[in-house]
Amino acid sequence: MDRLPIDLLQHCIFDKFDFVTQIRFRQLCKRLHRLEIYDMYDIDRKYLDRLSDEVLIHYPSVRCLYAYNNSKITNVNHMTKLQKLDAAGDCKIDDNGIKLVNLVKLYVDNNHRITDVNHMTNLRTLY
Repeated sequence: MDRLPIDLLQHCIFDKFDFVTQIRFRQLCKRLHRLEIYDMYDIDRKYLDRLSDEVLIHYPSVRCLYAYNNSKITNVNHMTKLQKLDAAGDCKIDDNGIKLVNLVKLYVDNNHRITDVNHMTNLRTLY
């Protein structure tokens, strides 16, 4: 077989790469661009600071997002697979920016813009 199936490549190889390697690997060709990045939580601060609504719109499959003190992120509703979100501090995400997600973990310490999480039936951890 001259090609690995994309799901095998995703789960056995790509998911084991660090964030920077995942970004670079996806840039190699159109076929590899279909690989999904799931973790935007455990990445270097210099990359976290570059995240914005315009960047995140290209990553709808993200499961974990660290948006702490990020004023460029206001909406994560397109991230239907999102499970863990840190929107604490001076993050600009508000109730409207999370109204379509059903998280498992939510960190909103010192974010007074988020006041209603009643729609999140999967929510198990709230800080």
